[in-house]
Amino acid sequence: MKSWGSIAARGVAPSATGARLNRTARHVHVANATLPEIARLSVAKAMEHYAQLAVAGWRGEIATRIVKEVADRLRFLVDVGLGLSDA
Repeated sequence: MKSWGSIAARGVAPSATGARLNRTARHVHVANATLPEIARLSVAKAMEHYAQLAVAGWRGEIATRIVKEVADRLRFLVDVGLGLSDA
């Protein structure tokens, strides 16, 4: 089994441009924003993004559960005080 140090020492792949997401994930869009753009948001801004998110049709049926889960996790971060440092 590899140690975490040997895996982490590899660094970030140049093609990832610092996003720390694979190519497929970097090209996923949620309400006109890519996952890397959303990941760079503060907790408060991410909550705003998901609060305003409305997805219609069959995509909305799928997205409803995912959006609720993301919103619950962001709310937890706020509840434990991690949203306080947002600028």
